Amino acid sequence: MEYRNVYFRIRSRYQYDSGWPDESDATEFREESRRLFQSADWDLHPGGDGISDTVTKGQQDLYLHPMNFSGIIGVDEIPAIQELLKNAKTFHCYGYDCYERYWELTDEEYLARLESKREEIMQAILERCRTKRKNLYITGPVVLNVAQNFSVHRLCDKEGNHDLANRFVEELVGQLIQDGLLVTAKTRNGPGIRIYITGDTHGGFQRFGSKYFPQQKEMSREDCVIITGDFGGLWDGSPKDQYWLDWLEEKPFTTLFVDGNHENFDLLDALPEKEWNGGRVHVARNHVLHLMRGQVFNFGGITWFTMGGAASHDIQDGILDPAAPDFERQYWLMRRMRAMFRVKGVSWWSEEMPTPEEYQEALANLERVNWTVDCILTHCAPSSVVRKLNPSYGMDELTDFLETISQRCKFAYWFFGHYHENQIIDQKYILQWEKISELEV
Repeated sequence: MEYRNVYFRIRSRYQYDSGWPDESDATEFREESRRLFQSADWDLHPGGDGISDTVTKGQQDLYLHPMNFSGIIGVDEIPAIQELLKNAKTFHCYGYDCYERYWELTDEEYLARLESKREEIMQAILERCRTKRKNLYITGPVVLNVAQNFSVHRLCDKEGNHDLANRFVEELVGQLIQDGLLVTAKTRNGPGIRIYITGDTHGGFQRFGSKYFPQQKEMSREDCVIITGDFGGLWDGSPKDQYWLDWLEEKPFTTLFVDGNHENFDLLDALPEKEWNGGRVHVARNHVLHLMRGQVFNFGGITWFTMGGAASHDIQDGILDPAAPDFERQYWLMRRMRAMFRVKGVSWWSEEMPTPEEYQEALANLERVNWTVDCILTHCAPSSVVRKLNPSYGMDELTDFLETISQRCKFAYWFFGHYHENQIIDQKYILQWEKISELEV
């Protein structure tokens, strides 16, 4: 049987930005979806604490999110599931998408498959490691990127936590080094470009002071510090904003950032725009650049896909409009109540979420590079990663879009912020906060 990663697109009363209108809607949806799949001999694995149910049949599984039923199923099973879902009253299935194929392969069969492609993989490594500097190659991303190109998804390893292809390629890289066909160059001892990645700054850039970030003494304009959203350096246009932007401009490195949800998009969108290393940027200062949404860049010998934005989670009590006649009364009432709220055009902007045009541009640019990059930079995470972090954070249109990217795109590392933790998920999703991590190239 042929197995695929399949998404059944679901339309229910659930809304990505606000959840269920009423708890009874959630209950009815859950009870009906359980009843339908159990009637078709699927085994139920109940969710809880914000996690949806999962159903399984043999080696097949589906996660029953109210926007997408997704998982690894046999292609022959798709018509039966479609027919089953036609009977639903609390939701409507309006289509499905098939993504990666999954294979029934043992470790031995997988290694034999890789071994048969040994020469082809070695050539791919040598080609991928080619740079303008003959004594330099990219250490981490090369291995993972090449491995992604030659790996297959296996039913016995759906999470991809034990990918034999990574180890196989690592061994080949080691062999090429031993044979003198590749020569490593440590950044601190050679001419490589230094790239550092950190999380949300919210307008506080003290972490980049020489006391806390002494590595900058050996950096140049070719080197980069990347902020994974909630930059906050363009917040109210005040002298404080200008001071910190000028302060960053005086640093020896180039500051790059994707946007988060806590940005002043009026100020951000008013910045001059230019092409830079293959993609579009906003120029806050000559060496302080906003990496715009849906772009593919090439710098430091690495290809990067960028997709800023996120849904705010600190607006539970509402968004106030300064133009409303009772704004002052509502504002001070919420302040006294210590409510979680923001003010439109002052501390919250609807542009925090991407537009349909930005989604389309992202897809077009990924299509242009054959859905293959080295690293991905976002503010929030794909839905599956959010669930592993903490389901209470919630999923939405953007996290679901990023989930589609994570399923289709071949990449080595995915860096993101937003959740105010430092954590590595599944070896390649790297959550950044106050920590400054070096990616050697």
